[in-house]
Amino acid sequence: MRIKLPDNPRPLVRLLILLLGLLTLEVIHYFFYKSLLPSDSKSALIFQGGILFVILGSLFLEDKFTAPSDALVNSIAAFLSLLTVQYLHPPFFTLLAIYCGLVFIAASGCFCLGLPTNPNARFPLLSKACYRYAITFGKSNVIFSMIFIYGLFVFYGIHSGLTVALVLFWGFYLALWPLKIPHLVQFLFDRTKEKINPIGNIFRVESPGLIRVKMAENFAWDKARGLVAYLPNKVFRYVCPLYSQFQEEGTIGTGLLLGSVTFELPSAAVGGVYELPNGSIPSNEELVSKYFKLNNQLEPLGLVIEGSTISKIRFEIWDSSPCEEGMLVFCKIGGQYVYYQIIEGTTHEESLEKDKHGFHIAQATQLGVLDKSGKFKKYRWVPSMNVPIFQALKLSGSIAADSEQIFEIGKIPKSNISVFADLRKLRIFHTAILGITGSGKSELAFDLIRKNVAKKIKVICVDLTDAYAAKLQDLNPVNLSLDAAISETLGAKIHEVETGEFGAPKEKKILKQFADIIRKDVEKKSKDFIEAHDASHLALISLPSISNTKATIFITEMFLSSILNYARTTRGSTGILVVLEEAHTVIPESSTMGLGDRDSQGMVAKIAQIALQGRKYNVGLLIVAQRTANVSKTVLSQCNTIFAFAGFDETGINYLANIIGRDFASTLPNLGFLQVVGFGKGLLSDRPIILDIPYKAEKDDEKHGVPA
Repeated sequence: MRIKLPDNPRPLVRLLILLLGLLTLEVIHYFFYKSLLPSDSKSALIFQGGILFVILGSLFLEDKFTAPSDALVNSIAAFLSLLTVQYLHPPFFTLLAIYCGLVFIAASGCFCLGLPTNPNARFPLLSKACYRYAITFGKSNVIFSMIFIYGLFVFYGIHSGLTVALVLFWGFYLALWPLKIPHLVQFLFDRTKEKINPIGNIFRVESPGLIRVKMAENFAWDKARGLVAYLPNKVFRYVCPLYSQFQEEGTIGTGLLLGSVTFELPSAAVGGVYELPNGSIPSNEELVSKYFKLNNQLEPLGLVIEGSTISKIRFEIWDSSPCEEGMLVFCKIGGQYVYYQIIEGTTHEESLEKDKHGFHIAQATQLGVLDKSGKFKKYRWVPSMNVPIFQALKLSGSIAADSEQIFEIGKIPKSNISVFADLRKLRIFHTAILGITGSGKSELAFDLIRKNVAKKIKVICVDLTDAYAAKLQDLNPVNLSLDAAISETLGAKIHEVETGEFGAPKEKKILKQFADIIRKDVEKKSKDFIEAHDASHLALISLPSISNTKATIFITEMFLSSILNYARTTRGSTGILVVLEEAHTVIPESSTMGLGDRDSQGMVAKIAQIALQGRKYNVGLLIVAQRTANVSKTVLSQCNTIFAFAGFDETGINYLANIIGRDFASTLPNLGFLQVVGFGKGLLSDRPIILDIPYKAEKDDEKHGVPA
């Protein structure tokens, strides 16, 4: 088997050879001179000016190559050594002095003319000749060997025992390098140490801690393997493998640089990546959690890439299987967990030299930092490039202990992060629940109704679906609905006004007289319900039998006006919540429902005025509607909290984009059952957020039907 020797012996091996050489010289000198140091110019020339410079030059000064500057210094040192014995043999001294002079001139010419590798060198042929002469004849083992031989044979002759000993030493030393004896010593020295297998070499390191590795043959970039990298700054760091891609030259592995290695790795080369024995390091999950100071053991989901902003980040995902729209992720910025919610995913292709790597790019909007009260607060900076992104699985928020109105309204998809709402703010600042049939909007409305009733808030529901009585029967609701005959009569009289003579003055007078009678009845019913503190806190107003839309608006306006008047006179001593189911029917956008007459517009405007003033008197409004486009924008704009379920109409999405942002509005068509985008004063979040409303099996039983 062929042995591969090291390219260059290490300094420790060179030092060992130097010490052995000096020791051998001292033994020879002491044997012949009975002293440790040279005592005359002859022995000084041989031992110090000759053989010693040969050893030092080849070991340390010119261990890799001889530069023109080395040749220049060698020529000067050799000439100075000759000066001490110039009188002993002038002809040989003259020849060697000329030799040193020619080396000096050639080396000086390299500095004057420039090196031949320099494109600006003058007289390139002459420069090349000077360079070749200087580095060939100016080598320390050449020029000082000549000094050594000169002194040896001139001073001692060929029959001297000292001459034989020194020639043998000199010849043996010069033979060390062609025979690669120092390299063999280095190899044997390395063989005595524990060896580890390099699996590849560092291809590129990217800030703040991304590493690319060109893999060796027959090695896989496996997450289960314990790896360390020997960086150019001669520091060992753990590596967490992420993904790999193929090139013509082989496999390129991408990984995360983690904490520094606390134990030594003998015989490792700078720039190499090594596999450690099983059990010698913790798992990658442990290393990642420790390095990023995570509360749980997690693997990175992706890395932040270019184009990220404070409000929205983009990150590369190499394994998209756990990802979905609305999923919560986080990264560490400035020592804090900053949360983001995925709102979009695209495919992307990266070209690394010749081969391409396909992966997914996720976009996520910032929710912020989760404080101790369970509220997301905006973080005011953007993460750095290549910062790892983690999926938030086991982290959860907490509820402020002194807030009785705070409750968990849902969870962020695929996480244990709870989203909290303030029941009082949802009520007094008004709330709108929007979404198509079957999306879950009525189920959220039922939950909010139950929570308000539990807090002794008087809840009055205007229900055109006639579904509330069945769903909320356990709360023993009070029926405030008008008698069916009265409702039909009201509808007929409104129809007479519409079909009467020009202006219909007679019909309007009759309608007003009849409406005044109804209004008194409505005011009494409303007052009795609100003041009955020990009775039910839920009242229903059903209008399923009224086919005239104007009559529906008319009755709704009566009840809302009577409720607001009562609250005004009592200065809001009782908390009241008005729920408008099918709000697009009772407070329609006039241009969409054909209600262009002044009477209808006036009634809708009056309801809007009630919404505007209700907060002053502890009266809240909860709007439930299918199509945002068909609801009065005057009323809708008074709702400071929006829950947007699945929706498809472009007009509604464009309107909501002005409230929750275009990014979140674009997610509405993709939302599932009981998934909602929430935003506003009633939620404990500074930013819009996608959440899952808790599913309760009893909502789907046959008695209550399918949730709307």
